[in-house]
Amino acid sequence: MPQKETLLVINHISKAFGAVQALKSVSFELYRGEIVALVGDNGAGKSTLVKIISGLYPATSGELIFKGAPVAFRNPADALAMGIETVYQHLALIEQLDVADNVYLGRETTRWGAIGRWLRAQQQMTMLIISHNMQDVYRSADRVVVMRQGKHVATLNKGETTTQEIVAYMTGAKEPHIAAE
Repeated sequence: MPQKETLLVINHISKAFGAVQALKSVSFELYRGEIVALVGDNGAGKSTLVKIISGLYPATSGELIFKGAPVAFRNPADALAMGIETVYQHLALIEQLDVADNVYLGRETTRWGAIGRWLRAQQQMTMLIISHNMQDVYRSADRVVVMRQGKHVATLNKGETTTQEIVAYMTGAKEPHIAAE
């Protein structure tokens, strides 16, 4: 099995908003060319984490390592300059398409549309998607990162799990388990 190329390391990222601890030492890796679904109930920390990765929020602690080097994005333009782009849910308007296809459709509305088509054709684009729809997760994702109450509780390979197991981690019915990356 070929070695996976690590693209982004999320290393013990925490985020506090005053007394509210939104993220608590979240760690996982994204590999080149994979699609990872980030799932969890409302308030699990998914959007906060994406906003840190995309440069909208600074982390309270922890670090991001992009292509082997630590990065500290001051704003979304810094992240975009490094190739990290966020496409928000409101662009996903076609229910018949899965999450990944809607993201690419959203990209078509930007100046980066041609680059997105090329990257998809080359199978080199890495995507982190947030979805509450388990059908979308199964259609699109290679791996599933489960968040609960601001913590990373499981990383699951899609082919080795079920929607029931994912939901059990999301709800706390199953104890946290972080598989080896």
